[in-house]
Amino acid sequence: MKSFKFCLSAGLLLLLAVSFLFLTQESLAAPRETELFGTAWSSNIGWIRFNSCDAPNLNCGSASYKVVVDNRNGHVTGEAWSAGIGWIKFGGLSQFPSGDGTVAENAKINFSEGMPIGMTFGWARACAGTLPGDCSSMQSRSDGWDGWISLSGTNHPSPAIDGTGGVTYVESTGRIVGKAWGGEVVGWIDFVNVWFGPPPAAPFDFSLTNSTIENGAILIAQGGSGGVSVTRTLVSGNPENVTITALTVFPNPSPGTVSVTIETNNPCEPDPECSSILRIDVSPNVPLGNYSFVVRGVSESSLARDTTVTFRVEEREVTPTISSCEAERSPFWLYQLLTWKVEITDGTGNEEVSWEGDLGNWRCLNTQCGTIETFYSTVGPKRVRVSVDGEEFVDCPQIMVGVRAMFRQF
Repeated sequence: MKSFKFCLSAGLLLLLAVSFLFLTQESLAAPRETELFGTAWSSNIGWIRFNSCDAPNLNCGSASYKVVVDNRNGHVTGEAWSAGIGWIKFGGLSQFPSGDGTVAENAKINFSEGMPIGMTFGWARACAGTLPGDCSSMQSRSDGWDGWISLSGTNHPSPAIDGTGGVTYVESTGRIVGKAWGGEVVGWIDFVNVWFGPPPAAPFDFSLTNSTIENGAILIAQGGSGGVSVTRTLVSGNPENVTITALTVFPNPSPGTVSVTIETNNPCEPDPECSSILRIDVSPNVPLGNYSFVVRGVSESSLARDTTVTFRVEEREVTPTISSCEAERSPFWLYQLLTWKVEITDGTGNEEVSWEGDLGNWRCLNTQCGTIETFYSTVGPKRVRVSVDGEEFVDCPQIMVGVRAMFRQF
């Protein structure tokens, strides 16, 4: 007898263990809810979003709003968002209106053995059609609009997998298609891009742009340099590293040279975008004119995109500066001719030179007066200043004028 009881107890424990394991595996394999993703369109109110997250693989975190389907009974609950009329509520509604072919229930997808089989019926409601406008009450507004939206009916029956009828789940594509009717205010709502669960992962794609597209060609002086920003932007899929290279400059800048250096952030991963700075160096003998070069971006999956950078080489604008100023023919004696001379950097030879200070009996030795000749009839320190093209005067080194020894004897 004891042996029988022991075997019975062991059998029950084994049965419970197997049942627990089966239920655990089943619960892990089948989530309780399925989120809807994507958008529907109304020509009256615009786009309606069913999930604040476009897709789970875009790392947008937990959704701040969403519409979900209970996988046990097909009940549709949650909130969708329209910029035109605000929140649209699914589930938790009551006091449904009547209509041809409609069902006085909350929105629901017909399920069979835990799987949706296509037919969708019931109602959702735009909360702006209620008082006080948040679906906390089922009382309708007094102006005739109540916000009710029927998912199917006589004039939009479900199922219709081609999308021409009422709202319908299409198992083969994992999409929700068809049209809902929201009355004169909302009009027809077309489920053009609504997914039962996450939409299929799109392959990686990116765009490549540069700052000259928006801002125009970079202006670079002969012998100078300029910078351009090149941006990679995620279009779809999971981010990948993208490496950029600069191709040949066109037209040929001979006899000069143009070099392009990628200074920052290469490669980089557009998530959702990333940029690199390129430096363009132009030699002094590059001919004036318009130039361009292609920047090519290649992803880890070998996807390539191009963008064209444009720049214009202009004549270098230089400001002449005084590099030195000094008196020549030292030592400096009384009544002896000497010269003051200025050296100019970045000059053209046509600069106007002005002198002031202790100049003595002076005269210019050339047209621009870059060198003057003078003599002094008094001894002592002499201070001279010089200016180029009206710029600020610069002090020249002071000199001391003395008397020759032969003059002192008399």
